[in-house]
Amino acid sequence: MVAFLLISGVYGMRKWLLILVLPGMAILFWPDELQQPSAQPATAGQLSPMAEQATTRGTTPTAKSAAVSASAAVATSCPAPTQLAAQFATLRATRQHQSEALKRLMQEAQLRPELQLQYLRELGGDIAVLRPVGRQIQDGLVLLMQKRQQLIRIAISDLAQVKRATEQQDYRALQDWLQQYPQPADIAKLGFLEFTLLQVILQLDPELQPVQLQQLLDSGFKAGFIDLLLVSRLGRDLQIVDMLQQSYGGELAISWLENYRPMNLTLLAAQRADTTLFDYWLAQGVPAGFGPLDDNAFDLLPLPASQEQLQQQLPLVRTLLRLQLAPVSAERQWFWLQQLPEAEATQLRTLLQHEPVGADPLGTTASATVSRKLRQTSQQISQTLTQLWQCQAPSQLPAMLTAQEPESSLQRLLQSSEKLLSKVSTDPDHVAQTRKFEQTAGQMEQYIRQANWQELDVFMQTQVKDQKSYFFNNRSFAQEYMLHQMLQLEAPASEIVKRLQFFGKRLPLSVITFIQLSPDPELIPALQKAGYRIPPKRTATKS
Repeated sequence: MVAFLLISGVYGMRKWLLILVLPGMAILFWPDELQQPSAQPATAGQLSPMAEQATTRGTTPTAKSAAVSASAAVATSCPAPTQLAAQFATLRATRQHQSEALKRLMQEAQLRPELQLQYLRELGGDIAVLRPVGRQIQDGLVLLMQKRQQLIRIAISDLAQVKRATEQQDYRALQDWLQQYPQPADIAKLGFLEFTLLQVILQLDPELQPVQLQQLLDSGFKAGFIDLLLVSRLGRDLQIVDMLQQSYGGELAISWLENYRPMNLTLLAAQRADTTLFDYWLAQGVPAGFGPLDDNAFDLLPLPASQEQLQQQLPLVRTLLRLQLAPVSAERQWFWLQQLPEAEATQLRTLLQHEPVGADPLGTTASATVSRKLRQTSQQISQTLTQLWQCQAPSQLPAMLTAQEPESSLQRLLQSSEKLLSKVSTDPDHVAQTRKFEQTAGQMEQYIRQANWQELDVFMQTQVKDQKSYFFNNRSFAQEYMLHQMLQLEAPASEIVKRLQFFGKRLPLSVITFIQLSPDPELIPALQKAGYRIPPKRTATKS
């Protein structure tokens, strides 16, 4: 069965990309917390309402068990988990709304930014509302696609050879194949979709050995920053990461946006709870945070669901505390104060202390009302967290406290590339047929570029009837592909109309989609004049 997939948006130079899915291959047609708090020494600092209620636990399992039992005895009944989760989500949304309202009042009064932060912290508000809008940091997908125009896109049949050699770890065969590219500068640019071949190999071979990587680098491959991002996301061996970093030799403290959150290599390692990689990037000068308003490595560190996970993450937590970093998220502050051993919890509590603002710095009735409601909401969130701590198993808390995030455009592209690679067949017969298709398609494209319409028609009549071909034994597919090429290369509307006669007046959906995506303003009027009905293109909704 033949299927067309159209991916719109950033994938194509002309906002669209055709993917032909066939058995065993995918072919791409590119367009150009809680007890009562323990007594604490008096200090000049002040904690947020939530941190004030958080209590550190003993370090021994017995002490923790006794504390939880005591809390459970206080609670006469526990609401259903879904009820607690819904209550928690509602309160968080209320806190965000009230924090936004207070921010507007503070900005209208031209309160200093540092005082805005200080006051919002004191009330237990949502710090995220103070983050600047419209940052100039590039999106992660843009970062990945920067070198797209420089890529030398290899044919699918060549990609199949690379895939077979990589899967078999036959890097000698891969090096032999590379001999057809005598210029090392060309080898570094060889790619598929948005990926260089080096990235493809890193994805295909999770067991790539340092000696094999060195052979590839010696052959002409050169690492880029996106390779470092890829291996950090995949969690590759530190020696592999270091070899790529040495090959790259450029700026490492590059940041990008992912789900509107600034990211870098150190934060990426923290997100994986990879202490070794975290320490490595930190030692290379890549910071673990961007300032008091943005999530830092502490906010991205996964919340441990067991004592075993907590012990594994403690070295990274201690590093963060040495860096004097605390979570920005109030819920994460609460969670870590519950879970950490006494010494680390005390350090974190000290970091969370801040000088009290005192009286309402705005001094208006409106601000007093909003501030009072915000403090009350923060206290209600603390009480709900207390119930969660008493009523839920510790292993369930991280999932309830961690907001689900949509996949970023960068993550989606990484996954789509992996899926497409899985569809590329390495079967010799498929590879031979794919190469024949590529040759035939190349000849078809040449006739269209030359506007040699007579030769194109003769070619379509004589060269696409090969019954041994997986592709061109289907006349409808051959005509659809030819039309796709003509639209892609902006052939005249009159020539396109002539070749639509093959389909009659009922055009296939794929053909209609091609036409709707055409930038030629004369095409649809010409088709309508010839009696074809082309429905208007749907307006894409912004996610």
